[in-house]
Amino acid sequence: MLNFEPLLVDTHMACQMLGIRRTLLFRYLAEGSLRRCKIGRKTVVPMDSIKSFAAARAA
Repeated sequence: MLNFEPLLVDTHMACQMLGIRRTLLFRYLAEGSLRRCKIGRKTVVPMDSIKSFAAARAA
């Protein structure tokens, strides 16, 4: 069985991972604290951006 983590997650999953609401997530995206990518109309967040954001907040 393969064990992998996604490179990109949607905004719903990013909110769950960080324990924040959608409004706060989009505030962090707007100010550049988190990176975002657009795939068509869908906004996705790179997993490495979430990890570095969480590490910076924990420190």
